Amino acid sequence: MMLARTFAMLTLVLLFANPVLSQGENRMLFVSDQDGNREIYIMNPDGSGATRLTNNQIEDNEPTWSPDYRQIAFVSTRDDSGGDFSLYTMNADGSNIVRITPAEFGTFNTSPAWSSNGTSIAFSSNRNLSTLEIYTINADGSNPLRLTTNTYDDVDPSWSPDGRRIVFSSNPTEASYGLFVMNADGTNLQSLMPDRNSDGIDREFPAWSPSGDEIAFAATGDAREIYLIHPDGTDLRLLTTVEQGFISAITWSPEGDQLAYTVRDRGQQSIYVVERGGVGTPRRISAEGVNASGVTWAAPDSSQYVADAPDYAPEANRECPGTEPTPFTVGQTVVIDFNVTGALRIMTRVDGGANQTIVQAYDDQSLRLLDGPVCGIWNTQPAWYWYVDYRGYRGWAAEGTNDTRWLCPADTPECVE
Repeated sequence: MMLARTFAMLTLVLLFANPVLSQGENRMLFVSDQDGNREIYIMNPDGSGATRLTNNQIEDNEPTWSPDYRQIAFVSTRDDSGGDFSLYTMNADGSNIVRITPAEFGTFNTSPAWSSNGTSIAFSSNRNLSTLEIYTINADGSNPLRLTTNTYDDVDPSWSPDGRRIVFSSNPTEASYGLFVMNADGTNLQSLMPDRNSDGIDREFPAWSPSGDEIAFAATGDAREIYLIHPDGTDLRLLTTVEQGFISAITWSPEGDQLAYTVRDRGQQSIYVVERGGVGTPRRISAEGVNASGVTWAAPDSSQYVADAPDYAPEANRECPGTEPTPFTVGQTVVIDFNVTGALRIMTRVDGGANQTIVQAYDDQSLRLLDGPVCGIWNTQPAWYWYVDYRGYRGWAAEGTNDTRWLCPADTPECVE
């Protein structure tokens, strides 16, 4: 059922729009058939300034940004005259197109989703020629790994922000689609709502929040609604209701305070935005009369978030009484090793204020130390802070406290706890 539904969706005249802020301006990545077949474009939100990124006689669909916005993963039939959909990556300007799924991966590969560290892509594939299963593959096309093995479809994967788990939609009862969570290697499969997997309501298009504390999803039955739920299956709450049409994609804003979603109604596809708290009326952001769907949301160009190191790194702060000596030096590359739940915050200053957070980094991701260390306070304890570069984002990150260190040299397997 899902396989047929997904094929049908891809045969529609669609625009897959992905808002991204580039060079200080809000830009949208989308797909249009205005030149005769579906190609990937980037444009301003008002529809002006459209620039074509792909140019061929076949179909390119489902573009999605890598975490650093330097690459785009997408689905295309470009290497198969029979119309098989394979996964590809390309640079953000449309150059260097590379096929990453081998020919033996069946006729239909869909729903690419980047891991938070940008090294792996989860997707659905009918490689077994019967059902759609969840796979991961390295961004360079190496090490494909099958995560699910079922007699029913598993679709729409979405990574947790720490890269440890994947949520997806599946129909094991064949009565309706439910939500499931598993480890990133396919183990520890759990149903989020086990008592509702056979109630006739499809729960689809899950999207993990940037903070990791909630999962958004669409519920389609007699009503079409978007809900939020905790990853452990608790605290289900209604966010918004769609009066007409069907929801076909959901994504979070980088700050996690808004969600964008696509509504398909009588051949028209539109993108809406709603506040996470459900306050106010959802607003349409796609142009009237223009098909737009498959929305994903990206952060602003990181260059405008560069913290001013000299302002927060005076020589007087180069001593930090009560702390152990730091093992790091300027210019070193270090790796995050979080043995607790959470994320390393990259901030505009060293006071630890959550409202100063630029971006969050997770386990096994790398930082380059540009300046420091300087003394700051983390949860009332003195701590060393470093001015770091994280995928182009530059700001301050705490090394850790004497009780817990979060950073370790790139060539060291574990941090010293």
